[in-house]
Amino acid sequence: MTHNQRIACSLSSPCGCITVRDDHGSYIPFDVRSSGFETAFEADSGRVYNTPDKYIIAVPACRLRKGTVYRIALEGISLSVGCTDECNECVVGSGKGCSIAIGGSDPNEQEKYSQFIARRSSDAFPYTITADFDYDRSGFVRYDLRILPDCSGFRFELMDDSCEEIVFLAAWLETCAGIEGDTEDAVQFWVL
Repeated sequence: MTHNQRIACSLSSPCGCITVRDDHGSYIPFDVRSSGFETAFEADSGRVYNTPDKYIIAVPACRLRKGTVYRIALEGISLSVGCTDECNECVVGSGKGCSIAIGGSDPNEQEKYSQFIARRSSDAFPYTITADFDYDRSGFVRYDLRILPDCSGFRFELMDDSCEEIVFLAAWLETCAGIEGDTEDAVQFWVL
């Protein structure tokens, strides 16, 4: 463990606590470390934002069981689906004077997209990709990741033994009325 890393069952922010739980509600310990991402964000408004509150949340695979569904979620303010960037996606929101985002990477994004296109091509009506789209997971690797229906975070499930940890990013930044759009853009930038 490095000097800027700690083991936790929750990560507190002004917006609430980020926790990892199994499908029975038991807390799963995770490693928290500084992201080291020091790049400032310049909003379309011209304002420049930065924060020291950028974290890596690493869930060691040795603490997970295949076949068990886990969730990483913010227990606090409401979040919504945020931006995506190739295989990365995030949830974001503002409340209690703060904007926050949690991001995750989906190692099966390309496989999911291929299945979606194949199904759409073979059916008489178009589908939209939703959290409950019925994927054939037999070809999935590492872990399956999906945004939770309430957008509070992600559900994930270990698919094989090929990863040492599942990594999420979290960032938050003080905000106030009128600049939430800027600060939400900033925290999304830092977690994608």
